[in-house]
Amino acid sequence: MALLFQLTLFVLAPAALTAALVAAGVGTWDLITIDYVVNLLAFGTALQLCRIFTGNLWMCIGFHLAWLEMVRFVIVPSDNALIEVEYLSPYGSYLVSLGSVTIGILVLLYWTYRNRNRQK
Repeated sequence: MALLFQLTLFVLAPAALTAALVAAGVGTWDLITIDYVVNLLAFGTALQLCRIFTGNLWMCIGFHLAWLEMVRFVIVPSDNALIEVEYLSPYGSYLVSLGSVTIGILVLLYWTYRNRNRQK
């Protein structure tokens, strides 16, 4: 139940912030897209799984920071990017984002499985 509530808040928070910016006249609704919502749902699920499997909040904090740095400076093409990436498809960065969440979840599951087998 907490996972669903957290995912709802994880999606509603950026939507509420965007609504406030639109109401103030300094923002537009263009930032809230289906791709962005799906990305938030995948990322929120990954954060919750980090917390559930490890029982450690620092794992969530580290995953969150690593994700944000990777997205801002590597995956998304921008002036601040350390590595300039050009995608052939408009969904390229979206697929890389979801792929990295999937790989993160698989690594987390393996790490949890390995640690539980060591304790037995």
